[in-house]
Amino acid sequence: MAELFNREITLNVGGTVIRSRFDERDRVLPTLRVGFKIEKTLKKEPNKAEITITNLKESNRTKLQEKEVPTILEAGYVGSVSQIFKGNLEFGQNRLMGRDWVSKVTTKDGGTAFRTARINKSFRKPANAKAILSFLGDTMKAAGLDLGNLQEKIQEGGVRAGLSEWGNGLVLSGRAEQQFDKVVRSLGYSWSIQDGALQVLGGNESVGTNAALISAATGMIGAPEPGEKGSVKAKALLQADLIPGRAIQVQSKNINGFFRISKAIYTGDTWGGDWSVDMEGTPLG
Repeated sequence: MAELFNREITLNVGGTVIRSRFDERDRVLPTLRVGFKIEKTLKKEPNKAEITITNLKESNRTKLQEKEVPTILEAGYVGSVSQIFKGNLEFGQNRLMGRDWVSKVTTKDGGTAFRTARINKSFRKPANAKAILSFLGDTMKAAGLDLGNLQEKIQEGGVRAGLSEWGNGLVLSGRAEQQFDKVVRSLGYSWSIQDGALQVLGGNESVGTNAALISAATGMIGAPEPGEKGSVKAKALLQADLIPGRAIQVQSKNINGFFRISKAIYTGDTWGGDWSVDMEGTPLG
């Protein structure tokens, strides 16, 4: 279990790669202090990440002030690092604090072009759900958004959601994001963008083939807490696959059951402090 505390992180901002790790076995200290706080939810609003780097060299500090630059954050343990955030840089700031340069960047999940795109399309009656979703998928793809699991919903054609067509036809006019939201909700789905990829889920659907086990043996920190309407709050050592939409199985003395993660907050610091994920989950089944 000692390896769990050997932290490693890689930050890629527009091709500029920043690495830091703390390997206790080899006594390799991180050359840079990198901290992060990432908040992801199942809501349609963009996920956000705040990343802080201490004493970054001047040429790289300048690059962190460029807007809309692709940003990828990978974190984990020495020998086991995975992507935990992908988005676009929204704001960068460099401040001299005492003897240290502290760089802070704020990034948002992808889909900027899709959120600002506009559409104007009419579908004659009866309007087929599969054709409508296909059109919206083409719009998203043209805007550079990864369609994620939308293709599965297109193939279903709304049948699983209980609606396969609009008998009076359908007009989609305005911001693409708003029109997509209108269609998806009419079909009984919710949607979000996770690491630049679209995620569309029904009420009890989850992502991943199996539920992730959250227990003392798998890195759970403290005891899970019950919430409203059967929900749960739990904390675990940092794991990249604990994302909104993932099914989890919580095992503890006071709570046992299956849940779907609705919110995940990842917190880390290569020089100490948290290296964990706080989860909120709603009951499944």
